[in-house]
Amino acid sequence: MLTAGCISNIKTNAGKDEAKKAFTVKVLDIYRYAVDKSFPILDPNFSDAFDIVISDGRYKTKCLLSTSLNCLVYEHKLRKNSIVTVSEYSSLIDEKSLEQTPYVILQRIEVVDFAPENTEDQAEGDIEFCDHATPNEKQEKPLAASRGYYLPLWNDEDYFGAKWLSDPNLTPSNPITHAITIFDLDSFWKVLSRPFPALIGRIVSKSRLNHYGKATDDKRKYPYQAYLELEDRTGTVSVCIWSSFCVLLYNYLQVGDILAILNYRVARKFGPRSNAVYNTSPSASIEVSVNPTNPTAEVYKLAPRELGPAWKLPDVPYRYYKKM
Repeated sequence: MLTAGCISNIKTNAGKDEAKKAFTVKVLDIYRYAVDKSFPILDPNFSDAFDIVISDGRYKTKCLLSTSLNCLVYEHKLRKNSIVTVSEYSSLIDEKSLEQTPYVILQRIEVVDFAPENTEDQAEGDIEFCDHATPNEKQEKPLAASRGYYLPLWNDEDYFGAKWLSDPNLTPSNPITHAITIFDLDSFWKVLSRPFPALIGRIVSKSRLNHYGKATDDKRKYPYQAYLELEDRTGTVSVCIWSSFCVLLYNYLQVGDILAILNYRVARKFGPRSNAVYNTSPSASIEVSVNPTNPTAEVYKLAPRELGPAWKLPDVPYRYYKKM
């Protein structure tokens, strides 16, 4: 039996010093993220943090699970649809928010039951957040730390959340008139004026995401990178997409797409990046970096009709389709 009305009063009760009355709630969801230097609980044994959404059947709220309870998630004892009794909890001010609003930390819980997914209770999507819920509680954004994303529960290589699935629809507002081939960029990048001319090519390979977030990070909001292999008629070059641009572009860009990249960086390449083995042109000795700042790169998806016949971009020799 869930404790009626407990969610509406959870923050008020969490801020009190006196002993708190235990309550029973249902776990609607569990979110994982990597801690960093701004995380309020220092525990050298854990690099993960978990936000959990709990409900009393009428309202829901998102709380931070104490890292001392992480093993409950790792051992799959605490999971979605668990019924838990919370016997110890406290509140902490979110110093990153302008409103300085508190969030709740669950410090002692007991898993008492498990509700089947086909329950006839109110649908989870119809359960509203309580009136005092903050924007961080309602969004796919961690309560603590400086991260701007959640990780999948069981690995760091995949993405998680709706923000990765948006369609930015990046098309140039004006025709691109000043472009350079990969061969010429590879040969003359050290003497070319900045910003470099537009780089145009077809994506022939895309790597897995690389998440490099560490507990020692200081305000690294999106520690991600991914590599593309871009090919034109003169060569192939590795393109590294960094940080928040991975969220924007990783799912938007697919093998076979034609890209125009502006305001990029160039550096000497020290080894193969995306494990492309199907490119039909020589590999450049440089790599291109696409960054959200310093400078802010521009990436546009082009239609074949927007290119002149002189470009003669290669076709993709192999294409893999996901089973739907």
